[in-house]
Amino acid sequence: MGEFKPGMSIKEIGSLIEDYVTAHWQKVLEENYDLLLQSFKKIGEPTYGIYLKKLMTPVFEQLFKAGFQFKSILNLHDSLEEWGPQENRDRMLWSVVKDQENNPIGTFIIELFHSHTQFAIPSMPRVFVLEEIERENIIKAIRRIKEGT
Repeated sequence: MGEFKPGMSIKEIGSLIEDYVTAHWQKVLEENYDLLLQSFKKIGEPTYGIYLKKLMTPVFEQLFKAGFQFKSILNLHDSLEEWGPQENRDRMLWSVVKDQENNPIGTFIIELFHSHTQFAIPSMPRVFVLEEIERENIIKAIRRIKEGT
């Protein structure tokens, strides 16, 4: 993963996160598959939060180390799940990122495809960034992304 540095824009941060997710999503899934499968049998959908935590912890640690501030991306209050059949649901989770002076610089979003019927992550999580920082505007922007406009 590239290095997060003070003064980076949300687009630069998003690019590094996207590179990291592309390189590691499958490996993290494979290395933790048995644990995640057993977890899904016991607790269901919250297992995907466990996966995201395992995947994203190195990113979070590096962002915090560089002085950026944000809420955990695992906060379901800051997410939407309105798309796809039960076998391939689509959840968009977001977090507003603040710089070293506590000024919001934008929002990063992780789109996680997953199944409600069995443990499955059928495709790579996608990363998006927005300059929006207000909840209502973030939700509108996510809906535009999903509508392709």
